[in-house]
Amino acid sequence: MPRAADTRIYTNELLREALVPEPGQRVLALGVAAEVAGEWVRAVGAAGAVVAVEHWLLDWRRLEVEREHAQHLPLDAVFAGNLDGLSDEPFDLVAIDVSAYPSNPALLRVTRAATQRLKVGGVLYAAGPKDAGILSFTKRLEEIFGNAQPLAYRKGQRVVAAHKLGALPPPEEGAAEPQAYAAELRDMWFALEYEPGVFARGGVDDATAMLIDALEIAPGDRVLDLGCGSGVVGIVAARLAPDVTVTMTDADAYALELARRNCAHNEAAAITVVAADIADTIAGQRFSVVACNPPFHQRHEHAPDLAPRFMRAAAEMLDPGGRAYFVANRFQPYEGQLSALFGNVAEVEGDERYKVLCAIKAPAV
Repeated sequence: MPRAADTRIYTNELLREALVPEPGQRVLALGVAAEVAGEWVRAVGAAGAVVAVEHWLLDWRRLEVEREHAQHLPLDAVFAGNLDGLSDEPFDLVAIDVSAYPSNPALLRVTRAATQRLKVGGVLYAAGPKDAGILSFTKRLEEIFGNAQPLAYRKGQRVVAAHKLGALPPPEEGAAEPQAYAAELRDMWFALEYEPGVFARGGVDDATAMLIDALEIAPGDRVLDLGCGSGVVGIVAARLAPDVTVTMTDADAYALELARRNCAHNEAAAITVVAADIADTIAGQRFSVVACNPPFHQRHEHAPDLAPRFMRAAAEMLDPGGRAYFVANRFQPYEGQLSALFGNVAEVEGDERYKVLCAIKAPAV
């Protein structure tokens, strides 16, 4: 069974072979590898353009590197989960790596937005593995365009092309509207949204609820919600005491956009939402409280080194005497790592499935 990283290589090979843009064309690349976008911008030349949209921060940074290499050629690298910020200028070609998207609703939403920006006579290319839904996505393209032609198949991957033969009807009204819900946390009510593809769909899962219950926030605390997801932990923390400021970080544009919407719903003005690979973009800042539910996956791949990286970032950014809260599955042996980093650690909440560990940073010697 190939790894997720390998399947993306095969997917992008198929896209590279199937889509060969002509000089002067405009190409919209959605979740496509940076080196492929770089090839396309050299093919279209100065008279054309490639706009590459990526929702994962590290992949967007690779696009930025490719953009610098392109020098005077028009490669635009956009970090976003949607196409709202793009100009209305239409595209000749659209390319989508379906495996790059965190959920089917997110993929369908960006596809429908892309079809509205595709010229009549333009072509949409989509590629991906069977286990990422390329077969069902091909049927969706047939419904939208009235056609979808398979072009190639390799190592469980397919690439298909759909031709825009005429004007397409816009998406149904309300089809992409987010689902709102109300949550009672720490005896307070919060207005929140679901977002497929964000951890727990943006809902409050049992581990997150336990982490929220364990938080002790004092007046004036500076709180870091590390890997914020929907932002609910930081939003609750901001209400637990007066004069609390909160910074949230995440590497996924879908999570960041959802966190910003949730902040707006709850009038949480003292919260800053920041794109970061864990906390690299705010490394110079210091906090009195850190709250974290460390992830186990990066994109579609298991990443066992992630949790230790989150712990080290928390230790570096925490004030001496500050508190770091980590929620984990009961079987995760985090206590030893946290003790080595912080000086001491104690379980402050728990049941048979989860535990919340509070580590207090030792004072500077």
